[in-house]
Amino acid sequence: EYLKKKTGEELFGLVRDSFTRAGLWQEALDGARRAWFVGLLELLRDRSRLVTEFSRDARPFLTEEFEYDPAAVEKHFSAAQAADRLRALSAELASVEPFDEAACETALRALATRLGVKAGDLIHPARVALTGRMVSPGIFAVMTTMGRDGVLARLNRAARFIGEPGP
Repeated sequence: EYLKKKTGEELFGLVRDSFTRAGLWQEALDGARRAWFVGLLELLRDRSRLVTEFSRDARPFLTEEFEYDPAAVEKHFSAAQAADRLRALSAELASVEPFDEAACETALRALATRLGVKAGDLIHPARVALTGRMVSPGIFAVMTTMGRDGVLARLNRAARFIGEPGP
């Protein structure tokens, strides 16, 4: 509850040591990317109970060097055509303008309709691809915070990880 009452700026001062120990601190977070980083802390705040959880949950936003939770892989990457769906989502999001929550959601839901699957069949594997976990803040907020390039890189990384041949 203590952390949930903090603003992003207040959290900024609390998490630096944790990010440094985790090897995630970047000088740009203190400068050019500070506003973005404060927004990321606010996005992660509601799911964080400990200061150290911020660095754990922020890792996929700051580096491509993060692992997938084995239970999440088993549940959401084992579906038939999971890699193809992630590739299709990547292609769909590549041209979304503007790259905001509403446009990302519209694109994902339209793709689900075209593929004849439920939106959740794209949302859940995408969440694992982007964060490595089954639980995260809202997927469309994650996408816009991560940015188009980060989202596309992680979707394609996950498709390669799954190992299904591409089209």
